Amino acid sequence: MEVQVLFSAQFPYGLLAQLVRAPRLHRGGRRFESLRAHIMYLVYVLQSLVNFRYYVGQTNNLDRRLLEHNSGFSKYTSFSRPFKLVYSEKFYTRQDALAREKQLKSGKGREWLKSILVRAVA
Repeated sequence: MEVQVLFSAQFPYGLLAQLVRAPRLHRGGRRFESLRAHIMYLVYVLQSLVNFRYYVGQTNNLDRRLLEHNSGFSKYTSFSRPFKLVYSEKFYTRQDALAREKQLKSGKGREWLKSILVRAVA
């Protein structure tokens, strides 16, 4: 698994670590959602610029979702805004993205994420 650290004007708040996963295959060896129009699902990690806590979520439109978080449309994150994007992973299916989001919210997932973010900053 390869982690790419990107510094880009597209993400003005700084560091973005990005990881891309291969699609899951079903019994026939074909991608189950191959007929879909190349919709990518993302699991993302935001960091609050107020209390420096992390928020993990998933979406198919990262720009829209980040705008919703920073505009206060998301009830859970409205009190901790503004946020910066610090990590994202791309998936071919929503099922894979939801499973990864759940895993990152677990204890082991939080530990792994913390270690990745520390290595990316160093």
